[in-house]
Amino acid sequence: MKLKIILAFTFIFFTQNANSGLNRLIERNVKDASKFFEQVIIDETEQQKEPARLWIHVRNENQKKDLKEIAEWLKNIKLNGITIELRPIRLVEYGPNKPDLRSFKKDDAEEAKHLLTTLQKIIPKLELKDLSRQYRKIVWIKPGHYELWLSPNTKIIKLTK
Repeated sequence: MKLKIILAFTFIFFTQNANSGLNRLIERNVKDASKFFEQVIIDETEQQKEPARLWIHVRNENQKKDLKEIAEWLKNIKLNGITIELRPIRLVEYGPNKPDLRSFKKDDAEEAKHLLTTLQKIIPKLELKDLSRQYRKIVWIKPGHYELWLSPNTKIIKLTK
C-alpha cells in the first residue's frame, strides 16, 4: 500500500512539474512567434517603401544620349506614389531584337504594367516581358527590379514640356 501511495505522489508531482514546464515552453514559443510575426510585418512594410529600380540597357551611344536628355522625366516616374530609382544607363553589345521592359517578380505585375504604359510615351513599341517564372527562385533580385532593354534600331521620342 505504501508503494502505491509513493508511486501516486511521484506521478502527481512529476505531472505537475511537467505541465508547468510545458506551459512555460508554450508561452515562450507564442512570444517568440509574435516577435517574428511583428518583424515580418515591419520588414514587408520597409520593403514596400523602397523605390522601384529601373536598369536601362542601350545598344548605341545615340540611345544613351537621348535617354540622358530626358533623364529628369525618367527620374520623375512614380510607382505606387514613390519615385523610381534610375540606375546608370549601360551600353551593351547584345540584347533583344525588339525593345522590352523586363519584370522579375510575380507580385510586380501591376506595377510593371503601369511602368510599361509610362515608358511607351517615349518608346511606343515597347513590350512587357514577364520573367517571374524563370527567376522565382533567385533571391538576390528584389521586388521592384525592372530592366529596360533597347534593340539596335529603337528610337526614343523626346518629350516636349
